[in-house]
Amino acid sequence: MKAHFVKKAAPIGSAAGLILAACAVPAWAQTSNLLLNPDFQSPADPGSNNDYECTGWNFILDAERGGFHPGPEGEYWSIWLKTFEGTEISNPTGIAGNTSGGIYQDVTIPTSGDGTNYTLSADFLFEAGYSQSGSQLDYQMAFLNSSGFQVGNSTIGYINPTDPNAQTANTWFPYTITGQAPVGSTQIQVEFDWIGGSTVSGEAQSAFVSEASLLGVGTPPGQFQWIYNGIGDWNNDANWSTGNVPNGAGVEADFFGAITANTTVADDSTTPIVLGILHFNNSNTYSLSGPYTSSLVMQGATGTAALVQVDQGTQEIDIPFTIASNCLFTVSPGATLLIANPMTVDAGDAVTQSGGGTVTYQSLVTLQSGASLSIGNATIGSGLSLASSAKVALTPAASGTAYTVQFNSLSMATGSSMDLASNKFVVNYAGNADPAASIASYIAAGYAGGKWNGAGIFSSTIAASDASQSKLIYALGYADGADGLTSVPSGEILIEPTLAGDAKLQGDVVFGDFQLLAQYFGKAGGWDEGNFTYGPTVDFGDFQELAQDFGQSAAGGLTAGELSSLNSFAAEFGDTLVANPGGGFTVAVVPEPASISLLALGGIALLSRRRRNTQE
Repeated sequence: MKAHFVKKAAPIGSAAGLILAACAVPAWAQTSNLLLNPDFQSPADPGSNNDYECTGWNFILDAERGGFHPGPEGEYWSIWLKTFEGTEISNPTGIAGNTSGGIYQDVTIPTSGDGTNYTLSADFLFEAGYSQSGSQLDYQMAFLNSSGFQVGNSTIGYINPTDPNAQTANTWFPYTITGQAPVGSTQIQVEFDWIGGSTVSGEAQSAFVSEASLLGVGTPPGQFQWIYNGIGDWNNDANWSTGNVPNGAGVEADFFGAITANTTVADDSTTPIVLGILHFNNSNTYSLSGPYTSSLVMQGATGTAALVQVDQGTQEIDIPFTIASNCLFTVSPGATLLIANPMTVDAGDAVTQSGGGTVTYQSLVTLQSGASLSIGNATIGSGLSLASSAKVALTPAASGTAYTVQFNSLSMATGSSMDLASNKFVVNYAGNADPAASIASYIAAGYAGGKWNGAGIFSSTIAASDASQSKLIYALGYADGADGLTSVPSGEILIEPTLAGDAKLQGDVVFGDFQLLAQYFGKAGGWDEGNFTYGPTVDFGDFQELAQDFGQSAAGGLTAGELSSLNSFAAEFGDTLVANPGGGFTVAVVPEPASISLLALGGIALLSRRRRNTQE
């Protein structure tokens, strides 16, 4: 039976119960919620604002799920405690004691849980008339043995109409109790219910429960696994190992060995599928698809990143896709994650790609303000759009080898940025307007006068290299295949880290690069036309950058005629080339004859002064 003679529970931070722990619950025992469907969001909304189904939970009498008040984190469903129905029933099916209605779940615990603490918490909301209803709410843990009989006393928290929180209508308040599992316990029956009450005229008077949590020694509920071999309906309970459909922040859905051929898992619902983990492991393709009205939302449990994991094969998400929390995309070598519908990363959230596999976006990827996308593997995409302060980073691959990321279009709002590090980025605009001018402006913004730390397209690898040495100058080169000056195919723009002066993007600076600079000197042009400082025209500053990185030896492998051409070009500006040890040239000013005389006199005077100082 229930023990209805314990203290009333206080708001979170305190606890009530007949059996209270003398010491805190170990941190390692509190890391996982032992309840199935703890936020009551599964199954999905059937299209009404009340429902008698709640995955993993059993209803007592006339309790329901209600969609009348959004949960503490905006959830649709909460548990509706109908305090206007005050008839009290003794020992209804499944529980011991008196109640007017509620909801419960039996949770299996290991023998190692005997004598340890368990903590039950939940959020409660009270409508305006609850304080006049005369109904008492309780939330409890009853400890059961292997035969289903109660062991020891229950730990119960009460909420009465006089509770201070009950005087504030339509606001969520957290409550917590902690109790110790008696020896012999194999289950904890978690219950939320109400006792008594009457109708309050003209006032909404119900109470609601949301965000339940049971922490302690035990194993979290098993993951939902697809078990149907063939084209199937996501929303059919029979297609899942648990007998119900996965849906909710932090919930895991697994697609493993059930299928023997490529298949489609269809979602025809207008209610978003919400998952915390989506895991594929099959050499055949699972395609999650549906009409434009369906959608998939990845949202990890509070404080936890969501995860999309592909172990093998090509796996497809073919419904509109939203990232609503930080999320990891982990794709194993040889595997592919194919996202065939638009993907939106919500403001402030981060997507991190990793693994040796490939991620392919066949539609637009949108990063809202402050969102970020960290790419660590080969990626192909249709379009990439960055709102203000959004960030993309091409992180070094685990192998240390540079990789290529390709999108068909790139749009960057002011204040957004993309860090290529040591990797390549391709804009494959074939059949559309040439975006070369926009790409050049993004790189010029990232260049930031040579610091390579501005908003726009930049490279943290180049910034570090240029800051750590002065022998060579590195920069982001780019070439538009439309001009036919490089080996980049027509309809593509290639951006990659290279030596300043490498107009042809061949990995070195040679006489052919100088010839391009000379051809376009004084004209507007891009990198592959000699504009290595991203200014409005190709100018002498670009020649200086080229000269410093020229060749790999003092003479740079130049013929006498080529060296003469370079010096003649420099001479037009009153300069000459001075070979640097180990390669490249410094552009030095050639003094005028009068200047030489003055310098000579100055040298003699200086030498004389030094001699006088020596004699003193």
